[in-house]
Amino acid sequence: MKEACADADVILVGEGRMDGQTIFGKAPIGVANCAPENTTVIGICGSIGDGIEAVYSKIDAVFPTIATAGTLAEILPKTRENIERTARNVAVLLKGRIR
Repeated sequence: MKEACADADVILVGEGRMDGQTIFGKAPIGVANCAPENTTVIGICGSIGDGIEAVYSKIDAVFPTIATAGTLAEILPKTRENIERTARNVAVLLKGRIR
């Protein structure tokens, strides 16, 4: 992973729900630990939970994809739409910043 991240300007990581447990060895933190200094690490997740502040020691920004509150049955059919919208927003934010 360190080799794959070696020349990255931006690294995107993802998890279904980012919260205080994320910092304890989950994949997004493992990848973030491989990021070179001054590389922007962005998390995209379904939702955020208690203790999210802990991930900001490794991940610069976290973007949850769920746009509105709802039941799992209401949210799941919109998964693709939610992820695409969030990824588009992140891409627009980064436009022109990547070398």
